[in-house]
Amino acid sequence: MADPTAYLFLLRGVHLFPGLDDEKLWQIVEQMGEQTFSPGEVIFNQGDKGDTFYIIVRGKVGISHKLGGKDAHLATLVKGDYFGEFALLRKTPRNATARAETDVTVLTLKRESFRELFRTIPRLELIFRIVTETRSLVRKMKFEWKSENEVVYFISKKHPYNLAIALTVPVIMVFVGALMFILGAGMTTSAVGDILWWVAFPLMVIGLLYGIWQYIDWDNDYYVITNQRVVEVQKIVGIYDSRKEAPLNMIVSVSVETPNWISRSMDFGDVVVSTFTGKIRMIDVDHPRQVSTMIDEFWRRAKQSASEEQLQGLKKSIKDRIAPPPPAKPSPTPADKTKKPAPKKPTLTGNWFSLRDEEGGTIVYHKHWFVLVEHIFYRLLTLAAIIAGMIGVSMYFPDFNAVVILLGLSGLGVLGWILWGYIDWQNDLYMVTDEQILDIYREPLGREDRRSAQLVNILSVEFEREGIIHNLFNFGTVKISIGGGQFDFVDVANPPLVQSDIIQRVQKAQARKREADNAAEKNRMLDWIAMYHNTLDEMRKAGDDNPGRPKPE
Repeated sequence: MADPTAYLFLLRGVHLFPGLDDEKLWQIVEQMGEQTFSPGEVIFNQGDKGDTFYIIVRGKVGISHKLGGKDAHLATLVKGDYFGEFALLRKTPRNATARAETDVTVLTLKRESFRELFRTIPRLELIFRIVTETRSLVRKMKFEWKSENEVVYFISKKHPYNLAIALTVPVIMVFVGALMFILGAGMTTSAVGDILWWVAFPLMVIGLLYGIWQYIDWDNDYYVITNQRVVEVQKIVGIYDSRKEAPLNMIVSVSVETPNWISRSMDFGDVVVSTFTGKIRMIDVDHPRQVSTMIDEFWRRAKQSASEEQLQGLKKSIKDRIAPPPPAKPSPTPADKTKKPAPKKPTLTGNWFSLRDEEGGTIVYHKHWFVLVEHIFYRLLTLAAIIAGMIGVSMYFPDFNAVVILLGLSGLGVLGWILWGYIDWQNDLYMVTDEQILDIYREPLGREDRRSAQLVNILSVEFEREGIIHNLFNFGTVKISIGGGQFDFVDVANPPLVQSDIIQRVQKAQARKREADNAAEKNRMLDWIAMYHNTLDEMRKAGDDNPGRPKPE
């Protein structure tokens, strides 16, 4: 094994081994083997017999699953991640294919040693159960908000105790209804029996439907931990829909709250993730301390990855300054044969009523068309009444031409009022560029209000769809927290998509800022290093062979 000490430090940071001292970790390291794989090399295929557990030491491993003859990419795992446990736990063939995407080094543990771990670490079986349940759910669920290189590590719903409490009232309603039905069946000749029957059946139906609704409501709420963020999804069917998230680099602290003896005895509680802008409370999750440990690990990994990336960039810059690479030969620029898209022409179903447009790197959002209809609804009714009046007068009072003309002029005025409302709606814009977000409102022929904020200053993005109308027509408010305040994109269509658009732009802007800051810092350090070496050379040339030592008098 190349470096057992480094592997010991690696295992210390993996959430599989919480609280283990170095002696026990050494015992695990001594049981492990080491393997390397080249880019593109298959580690194991779906359907193979599983006899080995893997922990990644270096490189990236792609996990894919074949379904219907097509390979579906599930995740790209990195240093500190592990895989291969499912086949060992369930004693089944491999349910996915693992392939090296780069040069890869892994620690391996054979089946016998893997089973021995469960005797060494009793809690390990619970941890692996959480992991296997998550990975099974990942294959079944669709996360439209997940980015391409994002890996889901944990999914949890609220504890079943929470569901049991929610089902108490529906169960009582069904039970009371069934009891009334039985009592009514025993009093068939009495009017009381008929009343009991008439009350019992609706009560049981309402209780059953209410119970189904409570179950769906419980099933729709879940919490997700990825390698980039912590996400809370809440949905009340037909009434409310929300997603809050905290990027790992915005987390300040993670704590666990178990408010009563029931939660402590059944091992569930709240995991509170504190960020710069507030808190995400993962309510009544199973095994909250293990969840907290996982968030801590990925939070630490995110910071460590950023530090390693910065260090590697500094090393490269120093090498380039000491031994500059030869200048690259300019390559001829190929002629751009791509066809430029023709400009959009407004059509009745086109961008006159478009709710989202993207052009030249800028995304423009309008408020949902329902807002426009709500704004001009009474004007439309007025216009319809005027038209109906004109038709009625023309048909039944043909001599009243002056009334028809007067109504026609009134109709033109109302039509202009409707057009004014449309322009007012059209001028209310929300924009996302590569550098900033903007909230622009222009009154027709009037003043313009404009607010803007830099993407790099955005701390969190969440959305809400509240009410039956908002859920039915899929529009809501996207709330953007910034260091000095908050932006609200109000009544935009498809708020999850808007949230995803903004988050992707924020991540890219933050990456560019980190690169610029790192480059500036590297240049400052390189200037100091160059000045140091130049000063040494000048002192040596002046005859001082040991500039750090004082000369004797």
